[in-house]
Amino acid sequence: MIKQKWSLLSQNEQRLIIAGGVLVLVFAAYFYVWKPYTVLIGDYTQRVHQLRADIAWLKKIKQQIKQLKTAPEKSLSTQGAGLSGRSLIDAIDKSIRTNQLADGLEVLKKSGEQQVFLAFKNTEFDTLIQWLINISSQLGVQVVNADIEKTETRGLVYARLTLAVTTQQ
Repeated sequence: MIKQKWSLLSQNEQRLIIAGGVLVLVFAAYFYVWKPYTVLIGDYTQRVHQLRADIAWLKKIKQQIKQLKTAPEKSLSTQGAGLSGRSLIDAIDKSIRTNQLADGLEVLKKSGEQQVFLAFKNTEFDTLIQWLINISSQLGVQVVNADIEKTETRGLVYARLTLAVTTQQ
């Protein structure tokens, strides 16, 4: 039946049908094979770049941890001496201002015997953690309580911290 109808068509009509069929095959191949493939490759490429950035960040943190482990540790009695007669709240306030964290500071108040409560808003996580590491070794302060939440902006956090002077046991 199809052969009969095909033979009844003129040569120009047959060429037109063949050309149309080829065009349909080309478009179908593009939209159902090539385009999804290229979109998938683009997604994977983006994911690889993100994972490489994460790996670079982890290597940086690993190096910082190694440096902290190899640094000579201070004894507990000399850690508290980092206050040099200043009150804990004054020492922390000065440290915050010298480490560019003052813009994000919302609350700084004494919360008990040798304890300070701090609240930061829209503060860079890496900067905050580095600051905590520094004051731990410089002032002999330890984190008693930490509540850190990520914000809408990548890398920024909202943090509530309670810090206390390390005491000898």
